[in-house]
Amino acid sequence: MKKLVFPLLLIIGTSSFSREIPITKVILYKNGISYIERKGRVRDNEIINLSFKDEISDILKSLTIRDLDGGKVFWIDYESKKPLDKILEDFSLNPLNDNLTSLLDKIKGAELDIALGGDVLNGRLLGLRKKAILKDNFKIELDVLDIIDENGGLKSILLDDIDEIRLKEKSIEDELNRALETIFQYRKKERKNLSLIAKGNGERNIIISYITEAPVWKSSYRIVAFEEKHSLFLQGWAIVDNLSDYNWNDVSLSLVSGKPISFISDLYSPIYKKRPVIKFEEEEVQKPTISERTFAGERKKAMVGGFAAIEVHDMALEMKETQEIEIATREMGDLFEYKIDYPVSIPSNKSALIPIIEGDIKGERLSLYNEANNPKNPLCCLSIENTTNLTLDKGPITVFENEAYAGEGILDRLRPTEKAFITYGVDLGVSVSPSVNSERRNVHYVSIIQGTMYAYYKNIELKTYSLQNNTLNQKEVIIEHPLRQGWDLKEPEKEMIYEQTPSYYRFRMNLSPNGSSSLCVKEEMTYYETYLLTNITKENIEVFVNMNYISPEIKGTFEKIIKLKDKINEIQKKIASQEKRYSEIFKDQERIRENLKVLKDTPTEKKLAEEYVNKLSNQEKELEALKKEIEGLYLDKESYTNELNNIIKNINFEKNI
Repeated sequence: MKKLVFPLLLIIGTSSFSREIPITKVILYKNGISYIERKGRVRDNEIINLSFKDEISDILKSLTIRDLDGGKVFWIDYESKKPLDKILEDFSLNPLNDNLTSLLDKIKGAELDIALGGDVLNGRLLGLRKKAILKDNFKIELDVLDIIDENGGLKSILLDDIDEIRLKEKSIEDELNRALETIFQYRKKERKNLSLIAKGNGERNIIISYITEAPVWKSSYRIVAFEEKHSLFLQGWAIVDNLSDYNWNDVSLSLVSGKPISFISDLYSPIYKKRPVIKFEEEEVQKPTISERTFAGERKKAMVGGFAAIEVHDMALEMKETQEIEIATREMGDLFEYKIDYPVSIPSNKSALIPIIEGDIKGERLSLYNEANNPKNPLCCLSIENTTNLTLDKGPITVFENEAYAGEGILDRLRPTEKAFITYGVDLGVSVSPSVNSERRNVHYVSIIQGTMYAYYKNIELKTYSLQNNTLNQKEVIIEHPLRQGWDLKEPEKEMIYEQTPSYYRFRMNLSPNGSSSLCVKEEMTYYETYLLTNITKENIEVFVNMNYISPEIKGTFEKIIKLKDKINEIQKKIASQEKRYSEIFKDQERIRENLKVLKDTPTEKKLAEEYVNKLSNQEKELEALKKEIEGLYLDKESYTNELNNIIKNINFEKNI
């Protein structure tokens, strides 16, 4: 019996109807996404419709549906669309990838009207080509249009000289217009509809959640400082934008500080794989052949490979309902959530300021001086400690003093119990004059290790900050002094440091009304100079003795080193001289031997040959003597060098000066 296949909606039943599930929860993140949760009730078998724009890929990546009362989401379907490049494959002209020259190249033979300098030229297109010309000593290539005119003449026209090209064949014009219209319609932002088909019995609760792109929510703060109070009043607001197509009516709103990883993956557009094109050669006509005979016996049966059946299982995703939290905030690893504890309503394409914090925090007004920021005056500053149980997100902060505007600053992310300085203006009531004095101290320590002498000395820098309070109020000033690599703080004592950061020492100073004060910061850095003992000279020894760098014993050792170096240098000079003499004799012998080869058997030349032979014999004796002398010199040099190295190696010396 044949199996009958019914449409999906008929299988579900005739009681299906469409319902929209309202948005009940919104979570906004700093990475530009939002988590949307819809919650509502369905009855029996229903179709739930959702509509989206460009965020459809995020929906397909994250859409989660939970039927809380035993039902099941039976199916999700949505409108799909063939990719544009696939649609345009049906057109011979493709404006998506073609420019003017490539389009013209595809309509060779078409009849054209060409507007050229006030005249109209009619002809058929033969093709396009490149023409090289020389312009301003540069070689450039221009596009040339070749046509055959109505009189049969061949003409070439520079494409840049043409004012207008009109197609005379309507079929080509129509196809080009259809292709352009197709591109335009395809790129229009249209809504994509999703239909969720829920199947079950009776009324049930259903939750639909997904992520989608959303504007980043922003923090903004106001802080009020009162003269008579030591605490500060802080008020924080979140700026939230609902630029979606849906109203947020009495939704549960949460704002999350932090940036979880998120990305866009195009799951909506169908993907086509390009397959390789393989060309097969034409089969040749088979010639008749005579097959060989087989051996006696049965023919072997061919083995056919089997295919293992693959069983596909549906995996049910079990998820618990989100646990409601009682507190307004919570830590989530590196994230921090502000959960608004009352329903929020923001219509579509509207924005809102939502209060997220309000109350007193610990802090005081100070003046903060940093020469790099302002060399003449400190900045007005609030020193605050986050005594709330909330993490304060980064954002601008407006400061009021005694109910009057005082300035603006930036609050960096601040966790509970953390402290921060917020600068918001220039304190013109306090002036600061920094001055620097530097000096280099003499060598204070000398050491000799493994043939190298180290002479240590110090650079000392004294920086003075002179402060003047020009107001009738007492001032508390924090001075930030750079903490530099390699410099050691000597004054003031480290117990006087108010705070220390990775980049600064902070010193706190009290200025009485119309009073003045100064802070002196003394720092030292140790340097050293090196001297290789193999390179020391008599002049060096005299300097070392005069500067009291070395002891009399070391002086004697240094003098012995110099004597050994002098001996080695003398031996090296002798070696060089004797090796030069050896080379000269050897070359002279080569010359003599070449001369002997060309002498003839005449009395005169025989006599000359005898003289050459005697000279060669004498030179051989001299070469032998030179060789022995050079070998002896090398042995002497090696002996003195070993003695020098042993002396240098065994010197270990240190001295405080």
